[in-house]
Amino acid sequence: MFNTSKFRLSVFLISILTAGYSSLATAYSCKAVFFEANTLIKKAEKLVTPKTDSRIISMIEEAKGLAKSGLVSHSRASQNHHGKVGKFAHSDSVRRGKWAVSLAKQALFLLTAVPPKH
Repeated sequence: MFNTSKFRLSVFLISILTAGYSSLATAYSCKAVFFEANTLIKKAEKLVTPKTDSRIISMIEEAKGLAKSGLVSHSRASQNHHGKVGKFAHSDSVRRGKWAVSLAKQALFLLTAVPPKH
């Protein structure tokens, strides 16, 4: 029928290539993460009313601070997306951006009781 060793080798090579390309995509997704964070934060801020719970407001403020600090650390990265310092600086800024996205999504959910769409 078919050779299992060739099949295993092809699956292995495909998985290696997929992992390599996905890590490249993650390395250069900085601006997209910050754009998504700022978009969600703006949506959440539009829904805030005087009766909004202060915990939700502080969640939005924390998301704004994380997005801002992520952008600052991204702009101050001394190297590009490679090298020991560059990888750390950019991954740290993306981590902050993703954290801001998750906080903004949580605030939107609490404000509307509907999960935000991408």
